[in-house]
Amino acid sequence: MSFLGISHDVTPRQEMEQKRLHLVQHDTLTDLPNRSLFFSHLSGAIAQSK
Repeated sequence: MSFLGISHDVTPRQEMEQKRLHLVQHDTLTDLPNRSLFFSHLSGAIAQSK
């Protein structure tokens, strides 16, 4: 019996995805949360309150 495995480190991809998400949700000049993040939190709060 033999096994063949393939390993691939996904850490760089996860880091890139986190960086992309941060750039989408924060202002590039001030690094403050932007409107996109605000509306995301607002819709979550409204859904939780129902």
